[in-house]
Amino acid sequence: MVAVTALSISIGHLIRFVQTGDKVLTMLLSIVIFTVPGVIIGAQFGSFFAGRIPQPILLRILGVLFILIAALTLGEVMICFVLSYLTWTEHSCRRRD
Repeated sequence: MVAVTALSISIGHLIRFVQTGDKVLTMLLSIVIFTVPGVIIGAQFGSFFAGRIPQPILLRILGVLFILIAALTLGEVMICFVLSYLTWTEHSCRRRD
């Protein structure tokens, strides 16, 4: 049931991206081209190391990784907030092409 739901949502998103235009579809395809090999390679390395690293150490490594990702995300948000506060305008940290 989950696979059917994910497939139908994916098809709906694909149809919407195709309708929005060439620029959005090109960006989406470039993201997919780099993401798919990363997922496949990461799954192979993950299964290799998961069997060889003791579980308490693996949990500690994943905890540190999640804390680093949270800190980077929080830092980015704080930088955007400070920039928008200093300029007194709506500042977007996203690139505009």
